[in-house]
Amino acid sequence: MKEQANESAAAAEAIAKAARREKDAARASLRNAKEDLEIQEDATNQAAVTLETWKGRFDELYELAREAGVDENRLYEIQHRHFFERARQKRRKETYMTWVCRVLEVKE
Repeated sequence: MKEQANESAAAAEAIAKAARREKDAARASLRNAKEDLEIQEDATNQAAVTLETWKGRFDELYELAREAGVDENRLYEIQHRHFFERARQKRRKETYMTWVCRVLEVKE
C-alpha cells in the first residue's frame, strides 16, 4: 500500500511539474506575443503620424495648385490616382501579384 501511495504521489508530482512547465511556456509565449504586439502598435502609430504629415503637405500643395489655376479635374485625378489604378487592376485578368507568383512559381 505504501508503495502504491508513493507511486501515486510521484505520478501526481510529475503531472504537476509538466503542468507548471506548460504554464511557464504559455506565459512566455504570451509575453512574446505582447511584445510583438507592442512593437507592431508602435510601427502602426509611426506610420499613421507619417501618413498624416504627408497628407497635410499634399493637401496644402493641392490648395496652392488650385489657387494657381490648375484644372481641378486634373488635381482630383492626381489626388485619387491610387484608387483609379486599383480599380483598373481589378479589371485585369492578371494582377501584378499573380504575375510575380507565376514568375517565381509560388502558389497563392
